[in-house]
Amino acid sequence: MAPTSTDAISMFKQSRNIGQTPQENGGHQTNGNGTETSQSWSTYQNRSNTQKQRKENGNVRTITVDEAVKELEEKAAMGHRNNPMSRSALWGQWCRRMEDTRLDAECKYIDPAQDNIAVSFDEVFIRSRALEEAVASVIRMPVSDDAELTFLFSHCLEGDAMFHRKLADGLRMIGECFKESQRSLPDGFVDHLLVVLTALKVNPKSKRDSGYALHKIDEEIKFHIAKSQELARGGAAAAPEARHKCTAELMRLGTEKQKMLACSKPEGETDEGQLRVVFEELVTVLGTMLSEFSQTHSQVQRQHEAFQNKIKMAMMGDDAEYMKVLEIDQQLDNEISRLQARKLELQRELEEVSMGLANAEQRKRAHHSSSSKIINVYQQRMKAFQGDDSKMTNAFKSSQSALDRCQKSHQFLSMLSETTISTISERSQRVSREREEANRQVLVFLRGHLESVRDASELVKRRFHFCRSKLDSMRSELEEAREIGLADLAADLASAVSKFEDMQREAVKGMEGSDRELERVQKVLDEMGEPDESDTESRGLRDDICNLLSSLRLSASNGATNGD
Repeated sequence: MAPTSTDAISMFKQSRNIGQTPQENGGHQTNGNGTETSQSWSTYQNRSNTQKQRKENGNVRTITVDEAVKELEEKAAMGHRNNPMSRSALWGQWCRRMEDTRLDAECKYIDPAQDNIAVSFDEVFIRSRALEEAVASVIRMPVSDDAELTFLFSHCLEGDAMFHRKLADGLRMIGECFKESQRSLPDGFVDHLLVVLTALKVNPKSKRDSGYALHKIDEEIKFHIAKSQELARGGAAAAPEARHKCTAELMRLGTEKQKMLACSKPEGETDEGQLRVVFEELVTVLGTMLSEFSQTHSQVQRQHEAFQNKIKMAMMGDDAEYMKVLEIDQQLDNEISRLQARKLELQRELEEVSMGLANAEQRKRAHHSSSSKIINVYQQRMKAFQGDDSKMTNAFKSSQSALDRCQKSHQFLSMLSETTISTISERSQRVSREREEANRQVLVFLRGHLESVRDASELVKRRFHFCRSKLDSMRSELEEAREIGLADLAADLASAVSKFEDMQREAVKGMEGSDRELERVQKVLDEMGEPDESDTESRGLRDDICNLLSSLRLSASNGATNGD
């Protein structure tokens, strides 16, 4: 199972010793800066109480998202360009503000483009270029500890914790590759990497809206679909009007969901073709470095091997003489030991053994005096070769290290290219699929709404014809009652005529409302546009809706011609 962003948060806390028990930390619980937690917690609690008191007194600073983004970018630029040694502290501050929203209790971020709704620090950070500044600083000046950067990736970028870990390590490796080789970064290299990073950013609007709001809309849609089905099975007299209201609400909810999903695609998203071009340029730069490092390493390796062979050839004769000296010396030591043992065992041959021992010792001294020149020459040659050997060995190791680092950077860029393009492609396919499903759902709602409009329109027309026929007969009866002097009956008939006239006016309003509903459906249909050629189901639904619209408009025009 792939790790999630929660794993990155846990790794960040573990690397900073956040949340350790006293037993795990030698009996004293400390925070990431080495201070005791009791003191740190007291400071944090006092600050929280102060922020709460300021909030109650109304001393909360209200700032727009654009202003907050500008301040954040200026602080990021100043921290990464003017004082890069303090960037870890700046990253830690960002991580804590993302982890605990109470740290921003004194400040309220509002978005004027979204009816001044309040947004979190996460959204402000994602919409800014602060993360790009941090990544550019890592490439120009690598850091040894990138736990905070991995934590920021887990909040701002697509992918899982494993991908964020590889991304942080790969960016640091690229920076070390240029730094160790003492090469300057090519023009546009950092900008190309920042284009990839921006393409991997999550959409802050989607992150804000795709949670509770979208889930709430889906729940309301399910409720109204069940209600519509129940009304269709009921068959009551009031069912057409109630079903008409239900389908109208379904159409509104479907349109709202469609608009919410339409904004889930990031603004100005980089397409796959542009990303492939960017990755080709990045891989080309590192490929050129890799070929140069390979040639340099091959040359240094050949020089190193030739130098080692030269040392072996130069010392081959001296080694034989030196080994011969040691062999003779060992033989003489063995002879001395054997003679000494024999001296102890053979007291009778003491004089002979003593003479032999003296003779052997004399030969050993003579041998040492004659072989001292050979040993001195051997040691001098070894000292002379030792300096050159160290230089060649160091050069070989440095070349090997640069080659390995460049190869890893090249492999990382290849992996990043495939992962980024696949991630962007999956996200585009997912958004397109969700939008197609939402459009198809809206078309189903439109068709159901038109069917309910048709049923309601027929019911209204029946009421209109019924009222008109009743009014004609009752008006003639009213005139006749007045002529024959039936005043009480005439009054009752006049009251009934007045009620039927009111019902007839209501029926006329209902027919006008049906025309407005047809215009509303046509407007929603025009805003959706034509579906794709491959989406046969949506095209079939759209054709059914158009046929229903045409038949309802024709029925309305025929009714108007017949005097309705």
